[in-house]
Amino acid sequence: MKGALTRFLRENEYDIICLQEAVWSEADDFLGHFVDTVEDLKEASGLQYDARVSNWGIDLLGGNATMEQGNVILSRYPIIETEQKLICGKYDPDSDFSNKNGAGDDQGCYALKVKLENGLTVMTYHGILVA
Repeated sequence: MKGALTRFLRENEYDIICLQEAVWSEADDFLGHFVDTVEDLKEASGLQYDARVSNWGIDLLGGNATMEQGNVILSRYPIIETEQKLICGKYDPDSDFSNKNGAGDDQGCYALKVKLENGLTVMTYHGILVA
């Protein structure tokens, strides 16, 4: 539901937020009409630092832009190191979702780890492990 998460973040205060299935695009103006983008969430939360790893991408606007969806860590503290680990699959900037039996092999399942300036290490993972 467009706007629900940004309203929630405006009303609460957090130091670190780990997001799954977050979306972003170089066409955020277009995408932002339909969903809360990472930039919307950063603004609403007041968290200025972010790290992102895309699990998949898809063409938008007739191939004039792409939308990325994946894991994001938002932080109040500066991020000094980022590490991405591919767990399964592979990243494809134009993922094919025609496989009705589950995740296609062009969708990557990634763990995203960041080290913050204050010494904390934070990790987020989201994905389906397919045998």
